[in-house]
Amino acid sequence: MDESHFDAQYFNPSACISPRERTETILSLVKTLTKLLDERDLDYWLDSGTLLGQSRQQSVILWDNDADIGITMQTYTFLRDNAMKPSIASASSYELQVYESDVNPGLDRDWNIPARFVDTKFGLYVDLFVFTESTANGIALLGTTPSSSWVECVKCIQTSTFAKWFIVPKDYVFPLIPCPLGDFEALCPAKRTLYLAHLYGADFRSEKPS
Repeated sequence: MDESHFDAQYFNPSACISPRERTETILSLVKTLTKLLDERDLDYWLDSGTLLGQSRQQSVILWDNDADIGITMQTYTFLRDNAMKPSIASASSYELQVYESDVNPGLDRDWNIPARFVDTKFGLYVDLFVFTESTANGIALLGTTPSSSWVECVKCIQTSTFAKWFIVPKDYVFPLIPCPLGDFEALCPAKRTLYLAHLYGADFRSEKPS
């Protein structure tokens, strides 16, 4: 297996996982995590390739190797300061890793990817990206820390050779709206089409690897 899309702590090079099993595991990860967040009334939204899959087929794209979720600084602070355990029965076990957290420690987390929700059986994961609020020319904005995570983003601002800054109007995201994914509902940005076009360009609906 390709190590790059597995959490290093739980990567097993001898393990075998089929594309279907990978998709089901990622969906289970997102379902469990979003349930945790919903139960605590914490803001989040499907992001990047996960939002793209939701838009195209209401599921995870077959070739996707992980999942992505955006969160506010308030949600990050809650996750940093409060122990989080899944409340639904599952054959898999999960681990929440949060930057600068004593209760959900993530020793290899940083502001590029401040939190990660990991399936400890295979090491598949959901990355959580923190968006902070700002204002420019009277427009409320939400943006991440510039990093290499956004280097493929079409409209993100280039800040260095290997880093881009993902920042969009706040009303692209809020108010959050329910959206179907697999056999459950999660939350999506209010202006999903504009959000995805910012990330992938106007042709984001085309069925091709991103």
